[in-house]
Amino acid sequence: MVAKAGGKEKLLKDGFKAAIDWLKLNYGTNTKKWNWGNLHAIVFPHSFSVKPPMDKVFDIGPYPIGGDTDTPFQTYIMHMESFGGELSSVSYRQILDFSDFDKSTVVMPLGNSANMASPYYRNQLKDWFAGKSYPMCFSKSKVDEHKKHTLLLKKM
Repeated sequence: MVAKAGGKEKLLKDGFKAAIDWLKLNYGTNTKKWNWGNLHAIVFPHSFSVKPPMDKVFDIGPYPIGGDTDTPFQTYIMHMESFGGELSSVSYRQILDFSDFDKSTVVMPLGNSANMASPYYRNQLKDWFAGKSYPMCFSKSKVDEHKKHTLLLKKM
């Protein structure tokens, strides 16, 4: 197969030239603009953004992001897309401590609310990018220690 392509050296040179030509075509000749984050950026679509122009209102991103299918911060381009296509990544992350569930942690990039007016809408995004997380409270004492609000439901 390599021989049919003209040998390993020709195959590598042709591949490198094709990559440079593609970068020039898509990002210009200024190599400082050839950043991985320009090719590899993630958008968090909102359920209300199925049809344009609602995506411009509700979607979050794009944000440059590292990682690929072989890194701990796993992100990947959907199989049928080329660079600049739709990315996918792990969103909800949790670490469970089975010896003490109150030591478990969690992070969700878009927070706990899909309501744009809520302070818990996208409030965990920076921490998600930074690999930080929040306590997952299981015991009543841990919940009481970390709670910010109480919602009391009454039978009508």
